[in-house]
Amino acid sequence: MNKNTAALILTGLMGLVSTAQAAPTPADFAWSMQLQTPEEATSYTIELPPAVYQSLTRRDLGDLRVFDANGTVVQHALCPNNSSQKTITASTELTAYPLPRGSSAADLLGSQLSIKTAQGTVIQLQEPAGASVIEALPENDAPGHAFDYVLDARALKQPIAALLLKWDWQSAEGRAELALRVEVSNDLNQWRTLVARSTLLRAEAGERRIQRDEITLPTGRYAFLRLVPLDEQARDWLQSVNAEQRWIEQYAPAMTWFEASIEPIDTKKPHLRRFRSDRLAPIVALQLGLPEDSLVLQVTVNSRKSPEVPWRQRVNGSTSDQHEAPSRLVLDKVQDPFWQVAVTEGAEALGNRPLGLRLGYVPAQLRFLSQGLPPYQLAYGSETVQTAKLLHCAKLPENPATAIAADVKPLGGGTKPPTEPEPTPIRLILLWIIIGGGALLVIVMAMSLLRKLKQDKTP
Repeated sequence: MNKNTAALILTGLMGLVSTAQAAPTPADFAWSMQLQTPEEATSYTIELPPAVYQSLTRRDLGDLRVFDANGTVVQHALCPNNSSQKTITASTELTAYPLPRGSSAADLLGSQLSIKTAQGTVIQLQEPAGASVIEALPENDAPGHAFDYVLDARALKQPIAALLLKWDWQSAEGRAELALRVEVSNDLNQWRTLVARSTLLRAEAGERRIQRDEITLPTGRYAFLRLVPLDEQARDWLQSVNAEQRWIEQYAPAMTWFEASIEPIDTKKPHLRRFRSDRLAPIVALQLGLPEDSLVLQVTVNSRKSPEVPWRQRVNGSTSDQHEAPSRLVLDKVQDPFWQVAVTEGAEALGNRPLGLRLGYVPAQLRFLSQGLPPYQLAYGSETVQTAKLLHCAKLPENPATAIAADVKPLGGGTKPPTEPEPTPIRLILLWIIIGGGALLVIVMAMSLLRKLKQDKTP
């Protein structure tokens, strides 16, 4: 082999490697859908639609890409769709009792609050039916002094994070600022400071106004709260008070269900029912479609990747459990297209009546970065592209914006070209010619030898 031939072979090999590592284009995929991004963000997220799982060719979803408007690959990640949490807020008006300074709350009976003043006078405060505002005490109860306010929060079931106060800011001094202390008690007897100082404020400039009427609390559940104005001369009357409650609720990811296609029943094995899944999705739950809800069957559910491999057991149980739990969880995520239900008890009652199989999975979350120019395009379904190199979900920006998938459009690529028969090598042809010629020569020589032997035997 000379140097020129070796150089040509090396150049060809490098070209093949370069082609294998070249970035894919939308034409390398079978299907696509446009990803609309209504708002600007550093990253976006979308739940993979069912159409994607119906056309993927790889179990790791490696034949999926995101492209920008110029057909350039956009980096993406496939993140698990785990349970999420949401912060819930609610505002509830509290009953507030005005309490003269220096008095103490001594007893609480129902909605009636007994207050003992510093002079030993006991005042009974009864909450008016349907009352929504605080009523001032009579004039002989020292209206010139500030009042404490006792808040009854026993009925609230969720933790309190803040108090929203409404005050009558009209005062003789034109006061627009008021400092308060918040105390807490479980029995109206022992009090402790919850917020040492918080200031309510209102400022006006012409028609413009800024106002602070919220007191932030350490989030928690409290039986009684006490508002204590720190200004002895304050004459601002509390109009109403609302407790802002905040708590976190967990939400399980929504499961996508679909019907597996039914294959013909084998009359020799009526207790076996076989199905085919059209989605390369990670199945985590299944449900049997019974001809009658009251029908009780003992079943074993198996699956396999191809007809050439043996069945693997996935679930073994009774359909009676479906009345309480409609879905039966699978121990691991199964992406097999072939499914079999073996009825081990109750096959006679089922007979030849139809039996359905619903498969459930949790779609993955596709997250991609804001790279290149929108609109973005999701392409999928390819037997030719290399497996995608995914980003790590933990390294992506938090709080991605939501993308919206448009209609599916065919791209026409993604399939391997049909395999053509390889041409017969020249050397092989010549070898067969030589072998055939040699065999023919041997035959001719043998016939000539036989003819000569016959002539020698003739007298």
